[in-house]
Amino acid sequence: MNYLLVFYTGNEIKRVTLRKGENITVGSGADDTVKIESCGLEASHLSFRHIDGGINIFSRTPFEIAGEKAVNRIISAGDTLKINSHVILTVLENRCDFENVISLMNLQEIRIGRSSKNDIVL
Repeated sequence: MNYLLVFYTGNEIKRVTLRKGENITVGSGADDTVKIESCGLEASHLSFRHIDGGINIFSRTPFEIAGEKAVNRIISAGDTLKINSHVILTVLENRCDFENVISLMNLQEIRIGRSSKNDIVL
């Protein structure tokens, strides 16, 4: 299973897919997989490794999950972590092995739903 890591920083949302066997880093460094600046993160502040049974996360400073503080933990889909007062992480199951890019061109609005009247039908 692949995971979708969604980072909320107050003024932006960053997403990254973590595939089996991959490692990624998150922080303010130029070499970080996900670069988040101005939120109190150091270079390579967080590291994630996809392992059997979940994701091994390591942080330079304690994060909060389910009311507990930790710097290293196995997390999985459905978990939400408070990295610091500026960054929240939600872990989702990513069942798609591909990415779609949709150009909206000059559309002002797109409707998504189950009705066939929508632009995108779920």
